[in-house]
Amino acid sequence: QPETNVLVDCGLGKPADFQGKDVKGKYALIQRGEIAFGEKVKNAIAAGATGAVIYNNTTGLLQGSLTQDGSVLPAAVFMVEQNVGQQLVAALQAKQVVKATLQTIATDYASFQGTSMATPHVAGVAALMKAANKKLTGAQVKAILKQTAQPLGPNPNNEFGSGLVNAEAAVAAAARAN
Repeated sequence: QPETNVLVDCGLGKPADFQGKDVKGKYALIQRGEIAFGEKVKNAIAAGATGAVIYNNTTGLLQGSLTQDGSVLPAAVFMVEQNVGQQLVAALQAKQVVKATLQTIATDYASFQGTSMATPHVAGVAALMKAANKKLTGAQVKAILKQTAQPLGPNPNNEFGSGLVNAEAAVAAAARAN
């Protein structure tokens, strides 16, 4: 179910930014910067907010975690781009009532890149390869992954390694391997 609530500009989300503001039962609009996301949200909760909208302090989307230990905070929290946050602040400064709706739908995916995303994908393919041929050694798995990868290039500085993993080709080669 979507959840809609009134926004209140709460600066950087420091305790002093909530003083004199009626955030009880509302969402705190908070800019990224100076203190951790989790602190911002905890300060919003302490002031009575039911959630927080954190906007980036630079262009692009931001990603972060609210806690270091994986614990859960009892508030709705979502993040938006800098220009969206600035537009919301401007509307609030113009004394407009601004509401935000939190709704998570199945098409809400984030884009990641680099080894942080490549590693779990390759590990999954390696598991499929071992399922297809339990006798494979680690060295064989590595060799097959490299041989069946789709080269990306040009790659003069080896920025792409052997290329893009090809799960279908890797599993088929694993099944044929001795």
